[in-house]
Amino acid sequence: MKKIISTVCAVLFMVSASFAVEWGGIINDNTKGSTQNFDSFALQQSNSLYFWLKTPVGKNTFFSAEAFYKYTLDLGNGEKSFLNVIDSDMFKLSGNYKAGNGKFSFDVGRFSVADVSSSVFSQLSDGVSLRYNLPTVRLSAYAGYTGLLNAFSVSMVDDRSVGTPNEQIYTLCHGYVPVMVNVVLPVIFNNQSLSFGFNIFTDVEPTKSNKYYGNLVLSGPLANTLFYRIATTFGSDNFKNCMNYSNIQMYIFPIPTTMIVIGAEYASGNNGFLSPYQSITYIPASKAFDSPLLSGVILPQVTLSVTFGEAWLGANAKYVLGFEKDVSNKGLELGCSFAYNIFTDLKVGCDIAAYMDFSNSGNSLYTATLNAALAF
Repeated sequence: MKKIISTVCAVLFMVSASFAVEWGGIINDNTKGSTQNFDSFALQQSNSLYFWLKTPVGKNTFFSAEAFYKYTLDLGNGEKSFLNVIDSDMFKLSGNYKAGNGKFSFDVGRFSVADVSSSVFSQLSDGVSLRYNLPTVRLSAYAGYTGLLNAFSVSMVDDRSVGTPNEQIYTLCHGYVPVMVNVVLPVIFNNQSLSFGFNIFTDVEPTKSNKYYGNLVLSGPLANTLFYRIATTFGSDNFKNCMNYSNIQMYIFPIPTTMIVIGAEYASGNNGFLSPYQSITYIPASKAFDSPLLSGVILPQVTLSVTFGEAWLGANAKYVLGFEKDVSNKGLELGCSFAYNIFTDLKVGCDIAAYMDFSNSGNSLYTATLNAALAF
């Protein structure tokens, strides 16, 4: 047995030396307390262990992988639930090659994917991504499958209530076949950028709810310290309706260490010819509370981010306006975050958030979270 172990260790050492394997990991600790309108209290404890590695497998080709184990214990209202998750959030082969006047690159496997507006599909997926970048245009295409992902670690609209956390560690996500094509014109005039996206999500489940989306994004600088981004997405479910998501953001950098973002989001509800907006990836209207969904709302918001030395401070405010036939005051979200790098490999932080629901005070939620991360 000792001889076998010694041989395996020797082989691993030689492979690592030959292929210059880079690897590491992160240990996370997260403790969250919450109260719903100060009537009930809940405690959530979560710990996770992440491993990652990257190694070249050719002159311009790399293999990357990430895997993790995470458990979450929820205590509240006299009930207890325990969730174990074992998953891989990256397992891919990547390559970069010079091709003519541009650069060709690819990814094959499991990795994060997003549409150009990040309002439809922004999550892990298994598939193939191809990209070709020229000075005047950037082309990309993606095709994949979501049905092998773990619904306990990937949040999709069609998987909001799946599995039994106390009994399962892996349950499959809703199966879509996403096909996405993006065209980016990085400089159309005065450093302004224009992006187009075309997305088809074929539903392979019995529901057969195929979805189609088109994205348009315009962004660029208005001054040395002022930038903007305008995005809109139109979609349809089996070509039976029309839905829209739009947002506008202004980025202000008064000093190099400070960023202020002012903006607003709109997600269609039952507004005339428009139907309620539905994305593929689950996107709540409020980070503090899972309801209302990002549908039939207008969200004015402002965010502040400040970096000083090894510390970071962030604050945000978001007003939730319901927008169906009439505009109604839904709620207000306030949040504050702080992070500090005690050492190069050790980070601690805290988050405080409040969601005040004006339509139903019983849904108001207040949370406080302490977290720490140790890299090795």
